[in-house]
Amino acid sequence: MVITKSISRFARNTVTLLKTVRELKSLGIDVFFEEQNIHSVSSEGELMLTILASFAQEESLSASENQKWRIKRNFEQGRPWSGKLFGYRLVKGTFILLPDEAAIVKRVFNEYLSGKGTEAIANGLNADGLTNRGGKWYPSVIAHMLRNVDYTGNLLLQKTYREDHLTKRTLKNDGVLPRYYVENAHEAIIDSYTFEAVQKETERRQAAYRHEHTGSEKYAFTGMIICAICGRKYKRKKTHAGPVWICPTFNSAGKAVCPSKQIPDETLRELTAGVDLDTVERMTAENGNVIRVCFQDGMERTLIWKDRSRADSWTDDMKLKAKAAAEKRYKKNGER
Repeated sequence: MVITKSISRFARNTVTLLKTVRELKSLGIDVFFEEQNIHSVSSEGELMLTILASFAQEESLSASENQKWRIKRNFEQGRPWSGKLFGYRLVKGTFILLPDEAAIVKRVFNEYLSGKGTEAIANGLNADGLTNRGGKWYPSVIAHMLRNVDYTGNLLLQKTYREDHLTKRTLKNDGVLPRYYVENAHEAIIDSYTFEAVQKETERRQAAYRHEHTGSEKYAFTGMIICAICGRKYKRKKTHAGPVWICPTFNSAGKAVCPSKQIPDETLRELTAGVDLDTVERMTAENGNVIRVCFQDGMERTLIWKDRSRADSWTDDMKLKAKAAAEKRYKKNGER
């Protein structure tokens, strides 16, 4: 027997309720609804469930529409519905700046413009003991912060909406519903110039590191290399110096958590040129630039790779940029 408080707690709509109850009934499982005092296996159980579930569904729809109406009125008056904005506290419909959190927001924007990525920024905040209101910082949270125009003192309301009262899925509002823009709604943490600069930098990085092919791609070493330190499988990552194979833990949390090393894709291919990958069971990346190859027949082979020199890791484009920067510095010093 499955015991549940009420019909509305068991399912959001009549169809789902009846389908689930019938499936459980075919398995000899009774569902007892305490509030309505109904057993699904009883002779009158399904009829009563159908009637009462329809009422519950309409009541849910009515409550949802009332909630939407209240949210819409708040938006029309320029008042945010949710107070969950790091750097502020919502007081009587207005965001009040919190100095300690505002300092972290400024640090995030400044570090991003200085060249750091979202992972490096998140790792730095965590390492310095600065929490996200008691929680850890993650790259996705940093990326969302960098895109949030609310930090400029202006508000963009109704960025998302609920699909319906049954699925309750939150969807991005791409014009399905009106959006409301309120200027000078609260004290700004980031000026508009800095915010726009971050958006342009984000577009530049996305264009520079955009993959040529879309969708999930499988490479020769996908799922094959295991980190000997944390046990996770290496993944392929595109960098300015070319693709590399890297431990996801090191990539997201840094060497303080997993001091493994990334392996250039070219180096890995050259190292395994004489290995039939179809006969390999797994490859373990160990300390000392060692890769232990375990074959399906139980045999093992140890491969040692060398770090690339800094000169070898530089692309032609990087060399040209470095040369231009050096000439600019020389010219500037000469003028002095």
